[in-house]
Amino acid sequence: MKAYANDIIISTFDDLINSHPQNGDTLEFADDLTSDASIRNTFINLDITFQGHNHFLDGKDAFSGFILNQDSLFNEMQILNCKGQRYNASSFAGAIFNNQGQLNIKNSIFSNNFVDSNGLNFGVAGAVYNLNDGSVSIDSSLFSDNYTLGASSFGGAVANGYQSNLANMTINNSIFNNNYSYGTVVPYGGAIFNNGTLDINNTLFNNNYAEGPDNSFAYGGAIYNIGNLKINNSLLNGNYVKSGNYSFAYGGAIANFGNISINNTVIRNNSVSSNQESLGGAVYNEINGTITIKNSIIENNTINQSGTIGEGGAIYNKGEFVIENTTLRENYDKAGSLNDIYNTSTGKLTFDSNGTTNVLSGIKGEGNIYKKGSGILNLGGVNKNYTGNFSFEEGRVNLLANSSYFNATNTNFENNIEFNMQNGIIDNVNFGNLTVSGTANIFPDVNFNTNTMDTISASGFSGGVLNVGGLYLEGVPKSDYISIPFADSILKDHVHYNSTIIKTPIYSYNANYNSADGNFEFIRENFTPSILASAVATQLAGYLTQIDSYRNIFSNLDMVMIIKPEAQTGYEYQNKFASSMNQFTFSPFNMPEEHKGVWFKPYTTFENVPLKRGPRVSNVSYGSMFGVESGLNKLKRGWYSLYGAYASYNGSHQAYEGIGIYNNGGLTGLYGVFYKGNFFSAWTANAGANVGEASTMFGRDEFAMLNTGIAQKTGYNFQTKERQFIIQPSLLMSYSFINTFNYTAASGASIDTKPLHALHIEPQIKLIGNFKEYMQPYICVSMIWNVIDHARFQADDVYLPSLSVKPFVQYGIGVQKRWGDRLTGFFETMMRNGGRNGIALQFGLRFSI
Repeated sequence: MKAYANDIIISTFDDLINSHPQNGDTLEFADDLTSDASIRNTFINLDITFQGHNHFLDGKDAFSGFILNQDSLFNEMQILNCKGQRYNASSFAGAIFNNQGQLNIKNSIFSNNFVDSNGLNFGVAGAVYNLNDGSVSIDSSLFSDNYTLGASSFGGAVANGYQSNLANMTINNSIFNNNYSYGTVVPYGGAIFNNGTLDINNTLFNNNYAEGPDNSFAYGGAIYNIGNLKINNSLLNGNYVKSGNYSFAYGGAIANFGNISINNTVIRNNSVSSNQESLGGAVYNEINGTITIKNSIIENNTINQSGTIGEGGAIYNKGEFVIENTTLRENYDKAGSLNDIYNTSTGKLTFDSNGTTNVLSGIKGEGNIYKKGSGILNLGGVNKNYTGNFSFEEGRVNLLANSSYFNATNTNFENNIEFNMQNGIIDNVNFGNLTVSGTANIFPDVNFNTNTMDTISASGFSGGVLNVGGLYLEGVPKSDYISIPFADSILKDHVHYNSTIIKTPIYSYNANYNSADGNFEFIRENFTPSILASAVATQLAGYLTQIDSYRNIFSNLDMVMIIKPEAQTGYEYQNKFASSMNQFTFSPFNMPEEHKGVWFKPYTTFENVPLKRGPRVSNVSYGSMFGVESGLNKLKRGWYSLYGAYASYNGSHQAYEGIGIYNNGGLTGLYGVFYKGNFFSAWTANAGANVGEASTMFGRDEFAMLNTGIAQKTGYNFQTKERQFIIQPSLLMSYSFINTFNYTAASGASIDTKPLHALHIEPQIKLIGNFKEYMQPYICVSMIWNVIDHARFQADDVYLPSLSVKPFVQYGIGVQKRWGDRLTGFFETMMRNGGRNGIALQFGLRFSI
């Protein structure tokens, strides 16, 4: 390797020892080095850079590493198998001892470095030791299989500070793997011991451990902290503490006697194990310790089941512990039971955030718990073994399903807190001595299958009001009147509830609270709007769409023969005259309907329908019909016929009392019309299907309908001279079959339907003008009766109201116009009053081919 000014090439260990660098020099490693002596003070009092180029320095388990006290940089170095320095039967700093210097370590590896005081004295820092007011920065480096041995051992890989707290250290983007601290009396921190100021970022701690034999105390599988520690964006996984008989093990990942801030970090799969006492599967916080953890996950940490005492599957707290926006789950105590936190009599546990904190495996112990901040605490697991005090100051607490509430001695509710018991399970909550400042809001479950609800009780009460802010309903009530106990004799006079209409799957009930006995009372009123969704859709999207299809098919077929006399004469004699070329020729006297044709009829309706025995429904329907038809066919004895086939798309939307229903479908059919003089008779038969989707308070209901029917319209044209004014009475009658298939509603109710068989009768009178240029305006009025149109629906074992459409009047205007010999168009507007109220619009075009 080429040497530069102030660069010293190091190829052998002798080169290193005899390099005699000056301040600012760089030692460039050109090969792997094997020690044959301890380095110790060789580079003391120097500002120097060690550029390793990924070569190693091997201490052969016999020789010690560096002692430094100035500005030093280690880059791409591998320091292996170095033995700690010795001092008065103690051993420290297996690889590097930084005493008051400024040490930077980058892209380096420290492996199998160690200190060993032969179990008689102290062993400190298996790899790197930072003392007094020294400063160390570690970046993108690996610490693996380093260890400390001693009566008391500190930091299997790193120690920051010892007796003083002036040392500073930063660790970024690094890995600590399989480091350990073994102490015959007390081991501290399998990877790190900190009694200074330490910041850790983006770093992995994996499978580090602190271990002691019989009659020992072991602390912190990964980290022991007595100083000030910050951990950000890191992972502590699989670290553990273990000790032998009559021994004590604390903090599978972290043991804290100082101050710690943890953010956006995962702490999982850590454990503690001893024959006597095991505390804090992940974190142990001593009486003077303070910990704040934010935006993190603590999961799958455990206490070994063989010990006499084992508490705090994830956290054992004797000091102050603040948890914000963090999830704790699947942590286990000594008994193999789910448990996240054990809080002692001196412990102060605070949940403080504006977000969501999840404690899913329960809290045990005593002391004090505080809920602060506007955020949510989701409380799961078994919490009945917490017997301390609970002060609920802000935000919301959700008691999750299959969990229990605290067995608190004292509970304090501040104004406007929300205690939510709605989890689908009936809970019986005792608040101990309850103090309410202002109004506290409570949200209980009600189960109508068992006629039970969440209950509240207390051993004493003082203060304000317990307001029931809402009820979560499950099941279907069976009785007209139901009374369910809620509050005990101590709390019943302090509960408030605004009477309201609640909607169960089938019925609506008036819900009231009775302070005389502490019970909720439910009095049946009407059917719940959502249970009528398919019945409403059957009437409006099924039946009314069906009868509108008959009317739309017949529109303008009753005006085929209403033309100028000369035009009809032209048609009647078309086969009796020929052109000079033996072809029939179009003329103003020809009728478009004498030729085959295609037609298109879009339509829409805007209306409200006050259903009989049902709600008033806003209905918007729309669709388009497409058809082909024959030309007029001359039959015997003056009769003519016209026939065709059609298909259509139809859609609609119904809305009532907060329910919205969308329907889409189609149908296909045939029709035929017979004419003789001024008489006509039109017939049609069709079949189709619809699918409906109703949005309700319970979710979405989906159902399907089959529609079919037959209709007939007969009329006669009374005409004045020259047919300029025509009076046309007619009668339309139909039979429709609508079947809505059985389904299960989103509310859980089973909907069973019987097909709708309906008769529809509609007499009509139409006044028609017959003017020049084939302009034919008209006015019409009709009366519609729906006979035998009751649909039978059943929800579970309850028959629903038989809804039907009341009679209504339809009136309006229209116009038909012919352009040339091939194109005929019409447009009409109809108003409706009575059983249907609104407007119907239709447009049509026919083109002869």
